[in-house]
Amino acid sequence: MANFTDVYEGKYDLSLLAETCLTTQDICCPEGGGNFFPSSDGEYTWPVPLRAILYFIGMAWCFLGVAIIADLFMAAIDQVTSSTKIVKDKDGKKSVTKVWNPVVANLSLMALGSSAPEILLNVVEITTGKFMAGALGPSTIVGSAAFNLLVILGVCVGAITEGTRRIEEMKVYALTAVTSMFAYIWLLIMLMVWTPDRITVAEGVITFALFWVLLFAAYACDRDFFRPKKPIAPEDDFEGGAVPGSLVEAGADASDDITVKNALKMGGGMSGLDDMNDDAKVDVILESLKPVTAATHTRNAMSWLTGKRPRPVFNKETGEISGIGKGGGTASGSGAAKQVPSPGKMGPSPDRSRTNANIALPVAKVYFATEAVDIMEDAGIVTLVVRRSGNMSETITIDFATADITATAGKDYEAQEGTLTFVADQREAKIEIGIIDDDRFEKAESFRVSLKEPSAGCELDSKGNIAMVTILNDDIIKQKTLSILEGRLNRDKLSVGLAEWKQQFKDAYRPGAEDDEPPGVPQYIIHGITVIFKLSFALVPPVCFGGGWPAFCVSLGFIAIMTVVIGDLAALFGCVIGLDPSITAITFVALGTSMPDMFASKAAATAEATADNCVGNVTGSNCVNVFLGLGLPWTIGAIYWAAVADNSAAQQEWAAKYANPLSTSYVPAAADFLLENPGKAYFLVEAGGLGFSVIVFSICSLVCLGTLYLRRVVYGGELGGPAGPRNATSIFFCFLWLAYVLLSAFKTEGIIA
Repeated sequence: MANFTDVYEGKYDLSLLAETCLTTQDICCPEGGGNFFPSSDGEYTWPVPLRAILYFIGMAWCFLGVAIIADLFMAAIDQVTSSTKIVKDKDGKKSVTKVWNPVVANLSLMALGSSAPEILLNVVEITTGKFMAGALGPSTIVGSAAFNLLVILGVCVGAITEGTRRIEEMKVYALTAVTSMFAYIWLLIMLMVWTPDRITVAEGVITFALFWVLLFAAYACDRDFFRPKKPIAPEDDFEGGAVPGSLVEAGADASDDITVKNALKMGGGMSGLDDMNDDAKVDVILESLKPVTAATHTRNAMSWLTGKRPRPVFNKETGEISGIGKGGGTASGSGAAKQVPSPGKMGPSPDRSRTNANIALPVAKVYFATEAVDIMEDAGIVTLVVRRSGNMSETITIDFATADITATAGKDYEAQEGTLTFVADQREAKIEIGIIDDDRFEKAESFRVSLKEPSAGCELDSKGNIAMVTILNDDIIKQKTLSILEGRLNRDKLSVGLAEWKQQFKDAYRPGAEDDEPPGVPQYIIHGITVIFKLSFALVPPVCFGGGWPAFCVSLGFIAIMTVVIGDLAALFGCVIGLDPSITAITFVALGTSMPDMFASKAAATAEATADNCVGNVTGSNCVNVFLGLGLPWTIGAIYWAAVADNSAAQQEWAAKYANPLSTSYVPAAADFLLENPGKAYFLVEAGGLGFSVIVFSICSLVCLGTLYLRRVVYGGELGGPAGPRNATSIFFCFLWLAYVLLSAFKTEGIIA
């Protein structure tokens, strides 16, 4: 082999190069390179401090880009998971149900949305790295998990300055907490016990399959599969007869005056609206009362990057509406409440789980009498009947709202949102929604009406809180003539979507596009930094197309591209400052990809009445990171090397990298394997520092979860509590993370044997 000096002397500064350049095509070497960087061989002659600064700035800039595209990705996920369908029981009765179970959605699409950069980094690293394990991907998964569990939860514990927040849905949390511990123990078993430094096809497939097992187990816990159903008393056993009800709040009349009047009435008692005119108040009130999902927290937390105003939401604890300030910032308590009460129901909902067990409080159930309704386009009005069963002695209220599916509000039907009131002994109330007739041929289109926010003394029936209305075309001649278009054309949705797409580009090149006032210096600075990203990401289709799936796929593609760029820059940054790639991964890369999650989790902690989303999403995400983020790419890698032909070009490259004593990636076990199996190869993932890092994280994780349990027992909740213990817990969690980083770095650098 050529001497190091013979190869590079006279061409490059030898002090800037390492011996690895003799044996590998490492990204740190002139003959090497990543997928996009370095841009030229001359880049290696630049001063090291300059390169370090440029690479760091490039990484930070790309992290901003990931946060911006994550906003669009979460919007697509929000649209996808809100879809509904009509099902028939064995008696032929139609009912409406959500396509996605909320728990399954949080552990699959929502987890993919928050962890997409880490997961895609592993997939991209495997597929672009000749199906050999990379140095950044696995360490980023573990580093991100440590940051999520220790730092993010530490921030959330300290964010609750008054009272406490506790986890109410313990079944799902317990499942994800235990599974998150098992996931990293399983990772150790693969790396260090079953087949050390080797991932077999069986191990990869089992890891990936555990993701689907987790989804089923979470679904089973959520639906109480293994608990006997309690008998439900028949409706006729309760007192009170059926009294025809009526719509008493907004939505009965579509005129603007009535809408404004009722919306302002709904806003009574909400703070933060004093300086607005009536029209602005109506927009904010109606928007703030819409139901939110976990995606809302991430989108609102990072809204300042896009220059968009965060979605206004009502905080039932403070009585304030957040997100009504200037674009790029939020009001106090930014984020969104899990459920938003309507006027007259301000304040925390009663905690029925803590009611004295000796007192039986009868509760009314509210539901749609018919969940699936077909209506002709020329009918003018569709009437939905809402019924109450159970306790009939109290006055109760329930909110409702319409939402598009394939029908378009304002073109196919009149959007409505309001409140139904049931007085004592009233069993039924009606919602009347206007249907818009036109002369154009369109396929059958549908929209949904959801019940939400029941007042004290009533609750939603889980099987009847959504109704789906299908509008049937009334022009038989056109239907026969143009039947070929059935199922392929939705002109209203197309026109609205194209207009929205056009507006995306307009907003992308204007600083503070959604502000009511001229943009200031901060808006111009943020816009100048992010305008390239905003213009590029404006290519993402609006979420109204295809149920959100086109936006989902295109956004995921952009995230993959950004991940490739971040991987190159992170590797180069580690090269010039002398950090091992695994250390770079657990620090800079993990922090950059997890920072949006920290803002979103803090918003969820302060805005919601429970700690379920805040804590549960962290443990759930850490499970998914291993099972999906490592299971999928490692399965691909293991299958590839199991199928590689003996003595092929790929096998020769594998041997040169892992079985050559002169290579910096030399693994003695690989050389021994070749002696016994000439011409063969396997998917090699060296445990080394990664295994030690997982051990340290597992210990820290156990301590963290144990501390949360003790806080629940002593202070009544996982988050918040008295100032002293609260701040001490936050500091302790951050200390655990720092200890994890330092110990992992010392092991990688050989300071710890």
